[in-house]
Amino acid sequence: MVDKVRFRGGSTSNLRLEIQERQKYRDLVDFEGMIDTLYDNFSYGFLNENYEPVYTVEDPAIFSNFPDISSDVRCLGFVAQAFNAFREDYLFRINNTDKNFPKYVDGVVPTLGYESFEESFNNYTTYVSVKYSSFLEGNINIGDFSVYLEELKKIMIEEVFAFPVTKSGFLLSRHNSPRSSGLVVELADLDYNSDFEKGEILQSKDFNCFLEYATTHGFLIDKYAPWRLYANLKHPTIKAFLRRASEINQDRSLTDSQVQGIMNSIYRIRSHKDDLYDLQDFVIKIYNDIKKEVEYFIRSSYNSSTSQITTESVFRQEIKFLNAEQWLDMLLFVRMLETGVYSKHQHGMKLRQVLECYRVYGLNQALEKIGNIMSLYIREIHEQSRQDYTNT
Repeated sequence: MVDKVRFRGGSTSNLRLEIQERQKYRDLVDFEGMIDTLYDNFSYGFLNENYEPVYTVEDPAIFSNFPDISSDVRCLGFVAQAFNAFREDYLFRINNTDKNFPKYVDGVVPTLGYESFEESFNNYTTYVSVKYSSFLEGNINIGDFSVYLEELKKIMIEEVFAFPVTKSGFLLSRHNSPRSSGLVVELADLDYNSDFEKGEILQSKDFNCFLEYATTHGFLIDKYAPWRLYANLKHPTIKAFLRRASEINQDRSLTDSQVQGIMNSIYRIRSHKDDLYDLQDFVIKIYNDIKKEVEYFIRSSYNSSTSQITTESVFRQEIKFLNAEQWLDMLLFVRMLETGVYSKHQHGMKLRQVLECYRVYGLNQALEKIGNIMSLYIREIHEQSRQDYTNT
């Protein structure tokens, strides 16, 4: 990277200059041991080996804090142990040489760690429910549940990619914090949107020493937030701490496949198992909300025989529940929109596969089928993105 470059992204006065500054940062910042979570590994920690969205188990037993330095910050236990080992060795180097800390990360003290995924998702669904309700409550076409569903689908086609409603959609969206993976430790409270401080850290004369110790101990440094460390699940040191935490008795290092197996069995859950029930809660809640907010509306009509305009109060009817096949149809529709792969043709083709699976094997297997279909799409998106990233 070029020395002493001033990065001004996040502080410019016009859009054109802002785009130029963002591109400058993206082009010039490149170092071994970084992780690019915007353009390359943008779902790091949230996909398993089959490209299925996963979230961290809410079990206090798998987390640890930093009692001597940051008792209110926690992350997955093996990550905390690896970080403590890194910090101990790095502090020894600092205290016994002329090396110092990079700017803004004095003492390498954790400031932020795990953020509860379940709590974040619950808070988000409250917000997004209000958003979708506001789109629909004044719609005088909505007199019953079936019309409501058609109007909701129209809104979803426009909005659900940016504002997903299922757990899987939220998990891979910009609304989810990278810290909800439990693999992240942050060492400063800085503005993620300001490139100036990032440049100062990266161009500090002591940054390379910090980078060397962090990567040697199994951490990756976030390109776009260089005070943020990610545990590298493919690194031998992180694998060693994971093996110890999992009480696996073997001398050799864990394979990548073993790491995935441990993570899947102890630390995380596949989110697509929850998506149908989250979608049902969302759809029913929105209808109840708009019915409560605007229980009836005034509809005007022209009577040609009397040449008069008459009005009537139209009350919104109670919910008419869908059958399993209708819910599966809607779930597939929503998940394809959330992932950015929806088309009528693709939806119809995949729906036939899902419904055939449901009729033969039942609901649980149909949900697995949708999860499998979406994981293949997600794999394609990530592989294409990685190829594009490599070619830039």
